[in-house]
Amino acid sequence: MPAAGRRNAQSTVVHPSDSQVSEAQMHQRIMVLYRVGKMLRRKVGHEREDKAYDQLMRTKTLHIIIFSMTGVVSMIVGGCVTWYTGEFRTDTTWDTANPGMKTVILCLQIIVTLTTVVACCLITQFYRLLLVNKRKEWSGIDDPVNDQQSRAIEAAYSFWRSSWLKYMYILEILIHLIHPLFIFQSFSTSLYTLCQIFMFTRLYLFSRMLHTFSRPYKLRIEIINSNREFQTMNLRIKMGLTLKMLFYNKTVLVLCAALGVSITVFSFMIFLLERNEQKDEFGRLENVLWFTFITFTTIGFGDFVPKTLSGRICTVLLGITGVVITTIFSGVLTNKLAPTKIQRYIVEYLAVRSTLRVYEEKAAFLLQAVFKQHLLKKRGMTSVPSHKSNKVYGAIKGFRRARFAVKGAILPSMDPVLEDKLTQLKHYLVELDHRLQEQHTQVRTLQQTIDYEMASILRTLGIGGGG
Repeated sequence: MPAAGRRNAQSTVVHPSDSQVSEAQMHQRIMVLYRVGKMLRRKVGHEREDKAYDQLMRTKTLHIIIFSMTGVVSMIVGGCVTWYTGEFRTDTTWDTANPGMKTVILCLQIIVTLTTVVACCLITQFYRLLLVNKRKEWSGIDDPVNDQQSRAIEAAYSFWRSSWLKYMYILEILIHLIHPLFIFQSFSTSLYTLCQIFMFTRLYLFSRMLHTFSRPYKLRIEIINSNREFQTMNLRIKMGLTLKMLFYNKTVLVLCAALGVSITVFSFMIFLLERNEQKDEFGRLENVLWFTFITFTTIGFGDFVPKTLSGRICTVLLGITGVVITTIFSGVLTNKLAPTKIQRYIVEYLAVRSTLRVYEEKAAFLLQAVFKQHLLKKRGMTSVPSHKSNKVYGAIKGFRRARFAVKGAILPSMDPVLEDKLTQLKHYLVELDHRLQEQHTQVRTLQQTIDYEMASILRTLGIGGGG
């Protein structure tokens, strides 16, 4: 058998090409497993908090929003200026504008285009920072000390082979590159209007700003380190969680901001889409703001009605947004107006106090009726035709109603969450008692079995000793 084993081993080593290939594959697998192991061992709760990196990401996000929103504001100003300076409430184009107006249009166009280019450059820098963080995470190397570690970091995560990082970068660049150019008006006014409306898609940047500047995201390392379960889950403080926490903590502020942004954006969109068709109704911003507000709040007086297909689609989206935000606001307002613990205690105290007073009066009336009935019976004057006409029976019924009223005043004012927890605790105690009884039964059975076996062993030893 050893000789056969040696022959088999020699036969597997004979082919040099196969051994080289297998060695290269084995080395590649080891490197992959090493990186995966590093990645799995690098729990978020144990990572070093890089405050400089977070501060740099927040700064980049703030700069992107400033330049991007500057372009949006310039576009809105240009859309209003070209309309209100036109003759007979018509949109002023490059061909119909006077020299002074052409200067204004050119300056606003330069601001929009320049801020767009700067925002695209900042977005590229932002994603380069994300790529650096991804490479460090996948390679397991924080600070490279030599060229070999630097090459390992660069090979750990490829940008163009990634899925979400590559597509998100391309999508953001496309969102910012599509902006209105005044030369579009020479070809198609509708194309220029659509590019103006498309610039409002840049508002998604506010969700990123709220995420990176939120307190849960800033303290994510401390939060995760404080809970072992979060560490074992490799929990990430993502954007959805931070936005929910912000809405929970700053409900009124978030809803007011959403209301203001929605009315402003939809007002300008409807203003662009309907002003050429209905100059008297939608050619004024005050009328458009009024229409947007009554549509947003689902009132709908019907004094202004859009006629174009794009305007009607925008109005439908406005109504849906208004219904969603109004519903959320109603639910939050109901939750905010819910009684607190102190209010529930005061309500319970007042309800119990009033019912106890009636309860005491009914109890006193019952005692008086019983005592009078006892005196009448003692004197032999109890000639009552029916028991229901007896005052004692009426007093008993009143006493029972008062007792039920006291119970009804106590039970509704109790905390439902506390009642639920107490009910669950009762179920747990019953289940625990049942399991303890089962364990006790098993222990008794095991003890009886041990006693029986010991008795049989002793009898065997006794028989053996006697023989």
